[in-house]
Amino acid sequence: MKINLYFNKLYFLVGLLLSSCATGVPTEKINYSYAFCDGNSKVWMLQKVSNGDIVVEENLDLSGDFLIFYLSGKVLKGNLKDISEQKGKIGTYSLDNENGYLTIKFPSESWDFSFEFSHENRLILYPTTESDIIQTLELVPFPEM
Repeated sequence: MKINLYFNKLYFLVGLLLSSCATGVPTEKINYSYAFCDGNSKVWMLQKVSNGDIVVEENLDLSGDFLIFYLSGKVLKGNLKDISEQKGKIGTYSLDNENGYLTIKFPSESWDFSFEFSHENRLILYPTTESDIIQTLELVPFPEM
């Protein structure tokens, strides 16, 4: 009798598990907008620029460039001095959340990237073939002081 009860419970649990996986409930797509701009603006520090396996530039302090993404779709690129003097490079950006693409357009160039967020709170931008930039960019959030 105990064995029969055990198998009945096991069949019930397996059936419940299988039916919950196959009910046809659509999964929600990830919206990366808030990861880029936190609902207002977000400052990303350009930590590493690489061309393949070759590191072209690495910034471990605040002397490097920053990218500031605004919820409005604007982006600002520059170092702290440029930004404080309002001389940064201003452009627009758009996200393709479904395919994981980011396009940044400045007046004289267009950067197209596929992107990923690594487990270390890094944003890695890989240039596509349509991009005017050929380097991979690694961004980290502006550090807490």
